[in-house]
Amino acid sequence: MKKHLFFVFILFMVLSSCGNKNLIREIVENRLEAGPFFLAENSALSAISINYVTRNPEKTAIYFTMVGDVDWLRMDSSLSRLHRITFEGLEESAVYQFNIRTSSKELNKTSSIKTVPYGDSYEFDFAVCPIDGDLEENIDPHFLILLSPTNFVEEEEFVRFYQKNKSLLSSTVIIPLFVFDFGNQRYSTLEKGFFYIGYKNVNIIMINKDLENFDFIAHYLSENPDAENYIVMGNVSDESKNRILRSYSLLVKQIYAYSRNSFSNQKIVSVSRSCLVHVAKKTKYAFR
Repeated sequence: MKKHLFFVFILFMVLSSCGNKNLIREIVENRLEAGPFFLAENSALSAISINYVTRNPEKTAIYFTMVGDVDWLRMDSSLSRLHRITFEGLEESAVYQFNIRTSSKELNKTSSIKTVPYGDSYEFDFAVCPIDGDLEENIDPHFLILLSPTNFVEEEEFVRFYQKNKSLLSSTVIIPLFVFDFGNQRYSTLEKGFFYIGYKNVNIIMINKDLENFDFIAHYLSENPDAENYIVMGNVSDESKNRILRSYSLLVKQIYAYSRNSFSNQKIVSVSRSCLVHVAKKTKYAFR
C-alpha cells in the first residue's frame, strides 16, 4: 500500500514538473477568445455595452470616441478574462469608434457602431436573423435582433455564430431574444420574455416566450397613422403567434417570427434567414 502511494506521489511530481506545463499551455491555448460585440442596454438604444473575452486575465482598457471628436479612455484595473463596459448617453446620428487595448492577437481591436439618426426626418435599417440561420453579407443595420427556437443558447452556439459573422457582429448593436452564456457569464436583454424599442414614432415589441396574456402589447403600439409598429417573436408557439396576429394585425406594419414554415397571412413573415427592414419617415413631430 505504501509503495502504491509512493508511486502515485512520484507520478504526481513528474506531471507537475514536466507534463503539467504542457497541460497548462494546452488549456490556455484552447481557451475561448472572442469579441467584441455590443448589446443594447436600454429601450432607447442610448446605452450599449461592449463585451469581449481574452485568453488570459488582463485589465480592461477601451479608448472610444465619437468620430471627429476627442478620445476618451474607460478602464477597469481588475484582472479578468471577461470584459464588459457600459457606455451611456450616446448621441443620435453619430459613429462611435472603440479601440481595445489588449495583448490578444485574435480580437478585433478596433470596431465602431452607428446610432439611430437625429431629427424629425429619419431613415435607418434594422435586421432580424435566427442564430441558426444565415446572415446576409453586405448589410449594415443600425441594430440586429437575434432569434432562437429556444430560450437559452449555449456559449458554443453563440460563439460559432459570432465567428461566422464577426465583421458585422463587431460593428452593430445586438438585441438577442434569448439568454446566453459568454465567458462564464449569463447575458439577457429581456425582462420576463419581453423587450421594447421606442424611437420617435417607431415601436418594436420583441417577445421570446409564451404568456398567458398578451394584452400588455397594446400599451406599446400607437394607433397614430404615422406610426410604424413591429412585433418580433422568437421562441413562441404557433398558438401564441396566431393570438397575437388576430389581436394586433391591424395595428402593426409587419410581424416577424422565428419559423421554418411560411405563413398564409402576409402580415407575418417567417424568419429562417436574415431579414433587413428599412424604416424611413418624414414627420413633423416625435411623440416618443
